[in-house]
Amino acid sequence: MNDSPLPASFPGLLAGHLAKLNHQLRHLRANGLDSAVAAAAGPSHTVVKRLQVAAALLSDPDACRGAEQASLQRLGLVLGELLSGLNETPAPVPAYLLTPLGHLAEYLTEVFDRLDAGEEPALLCRDVRWESLLAVFINAGTVLQGLDEVEDRLLAWSRRYADKDLSASQELALRHRWALLREFGDSLFGGTAQGQSRDNLTGRRVMLLLDSPFRQAQLGERLREAGCLVETSGDPCGLMARVGDPLPPEILLCDNLEPSLHLTTVRARLESLTAAERPPLVLVAATGGSPEKLRDRAKHLGAQGTWADPFRPSDLAAALG
Repeated sequence: MNDSPLPASFPGLLAGHLAKLNHQLRHLRANGLDSAVAAAAGPSHTVVKRLQVAAALLSDPDACRGAEQASLQRLGLVLGELLSGLNETPAPVPAYLLTPLGHLAEYLTEVFDRLDAGEEPALLCRDVRWESLLAVFINAGTVLQGLDEVEDRLLAWSRRYADKDLSASQELALRHRWALLREFGDSLFGGTAQGQSRDNLTGRRVMLLLDSPFRQAQLGERLREAGCLVETSGDPCGLMARVGDPLPPEILLCDNLEPSLHLTTVRARLESLTAAERPPLVLVAATGGSPEKLRDRAKHLGAQGTWADPFRPSDLAAALG
């Protein structure tokens, strides 16, 4: 492996890591440490069989011809050795390897389809998904693999439920789970990195006006971790009443969801205040395009800036100036 590999060597980089993994597994077996590796609960036999076929095809000199396919052939040889080692023991595939091996099996099926369709091997070897597969194998068996699984489940949850109202019991359960996850710190939720200044947010009174209870819980926890004093509301009237209190919020975070048009409604109320009385208003944008488009949208709606996914407190501090 080169210190500065070219993109075309992505399959070769994966092959190099699988060779190291094979060596580690053989060391465990040779020293009677199999018990330290949890057995997989899933159908590992099917995945291994699919990969054995793929390894045989890739390592066949007649199937992978030419210098541009050398890294694919090496991947097939190394993968074959790894699978052979796994088959030497009656124990199932280690649990932490089943997911990465499954991803590899699925992608190799696509690789063969693309080769059969006439795609240039050199172009195929530069596909960035090779690098993603390498990351999955590097993370295998570490806390990063667990965090990858958490992220996948959160994304799946968001796609299915983020735009729906939760029942009171569901929201309570979600807040409880979220509180448990907070023990992992800001790094899990894209918060401010350790050592990065939070002076712009520490102790600030922030009010969130959002339709989504999940988004309220999510962003409220991130702001509390950054040292803010947080209130939430789903009603513009509640926020506007607070603006006139003796100790009003110092920062207003609003969405602009139909049919409530929160941001426009709140902006009209703020226009009646003097500049000194008027707290900064920031648009909360889960999606919406490039940073430039989000900034233009916020300006058009009368907001000072945007706070967008992945909702880092440092990004909010930057939007406030």
